Order: sequence, then C-alpha cells, then structure tokens
Amino acid sequence: MRFTYDPNADALAVELGNEVKSAKMVKLAPDVNVDFDKRGRLVTVEVLNASLYYSQAELADLEAPVVWLSVAEAVKES
Repeated sequence: MRFTYDPNADALAVELGNEVKSAKMVKLAPDVNVDFDKRGRLVTVEVLNASLYYSQAELADLEAPVVWLSVAEAVKES
C-alpha cells in the first residue's frame, strides 16, 4: 500500500497494489473516486480536494506521485 499526495491537483491517492492498472473508476462521493482492476478488485482510492479533509502537515509527510515524461517531453525539459 502506498500513499501519495499531489499538491498541484490537491489529490491524495491510496494505491493498494503495485502498478496495478485501473480498468474502471467509480465516483463514491463528490471528492472520492475508487478504481478497480479488470477482475473487479479495488486498486486505488483517490481523495480530491484533500486539503479540505487533512492538514497540510499530514499531507506534506506523504511522497509525491511519480510523474513520467515521454521522450519528447524529456527533451523539452533538458
């Protein structure tokens, strides 16, 4: 299980598996989405507007999500 926080999106994610692909997203509440894999197993819980529900101190302790760049994007960054 891994907890990440993206301050730009103000989104907290709880990933229940390692690199499991989401096949279906369901909105549980206005700020809560859950993802299921192709077998129907829960793989991610996402809390949007996380700073409304958690303190900045709690969120700051979480790691940032990994952001992957395409080759073209990486060239532009260099």
